Amino acid sequence: MMNLTRPIPRKSRVMPPMRFAAIKPNISVHCDSHLEMCFYHLLEFDKAVHTYKPQPFSFSYKVDGKIRRYTPDVLVKYVDGHFESWEVKSQFEALKPKFQKKYDRLTQVFNEDIGHPLRLVTCDTIKKGCTVANLRELYRFRLINIPQETLDQASSILTVGQEYHLSELHQIFKSLNSSASAIKMLIAHGLLSFDFAKPLNESTILKFESV
Repeated sequence: MMNLTRPIPRKSRVMPPMRFAAIKPNISVHCDSHLEMCFYHLLEFDKAVHTYKPQPFSFSYKVDGKIRRYTPDVLVKYVDGHFESWEVKSQFEALKPKFQKKYDRLTQVFNEDIGHPLRLVTCDTIKKGCTVANLRELYRFRLINIPQETLDQASSILTVGQEYHLSELHQIFKSLNSSASAIKMLIAHGLLSFDFAKPLNESTILKFESV
């Protein structure tokens, strides 16, 4: 029998509680780990993700003849309508035979009983290159609505599909007396794109998507 009540957040004696202002689900999220918070950043910037819910439900399952309880870390709803549950783990924990046995059993339960897949994401994927540093820096600009003036400037001077060096964009927007944060707002909202795993500096190449 599935329990759809969200569990009470676990408390750590050594780590202060962390909160994340999640835009897509429009809630303040309790984070059990720094890795979870980093994963939420990825979800926020993933255009394929419609919304998500941390620790969405719990259920009982049997493994080795014993009844266990499980709560996925995150339930993700994608823009095409399908769902996936996610387990967020450090690479060290994910390689342990005990966890691998548990995960194998859980993937079977999800496919046969829950009705959508369970996925595993580790720090190797979440913290690839400069991804975390870039998304954390850009996220505060995602919390701000882009001024209409900035949108009008971008649509009038930039060409959809064309690539620009960040240094070039700085010169363009400076000539328009635009805010120094205008470019970061455009990046944070997906109007300018680049490989998040690479450093964001003056030589970074960004592609203008659209307004």
